[in-house]
Amino acid sequence: MPHKLKADITPSLTRAGARVHGTVSLRNTGDTLWLGGGDTVGQVRVGIQLLNQDRRLLDMEFARVPLAGAVSAGSGVTVPIELVLPEDTTAYVLKIDLVDEGICWFEDAGSTPIYLPMP
Repeated sequence: MPHKLKADITPSLTRAGARVHGTVSLRNTGDTLWLGGGDTVGQVRVGIQLLNQDRRLLDMEFARVPLAGAVSAGSGVTVPIELVLPEDTTAYVLKIDLVDEGICWFEDAGSTPIYLPMP
């Protein structure tokens, strides 16, 4: 079981029509090793939820992006992101958090997600 799941999340994403691309930089500010690079319970992934402009949830499971490998406490990693939004002219908000698969969203453990408007 994880002890303290906490992350600093810094997105650098741009939108062109329905396509969103860029990176999300992550820093492990907790005390637990983030497992990455696999498909088992306990693997950490960038989790992206899709919200409307008023921050109402549209899709809780919009995207999951795996980490390339493990990230130890105090270390960081940059993850490439490529997404396709449902509509190319609709304004959305991306809620970016991390997911410890099969265990919890980091937000549920006290970490702060990022809300990124995609006008």
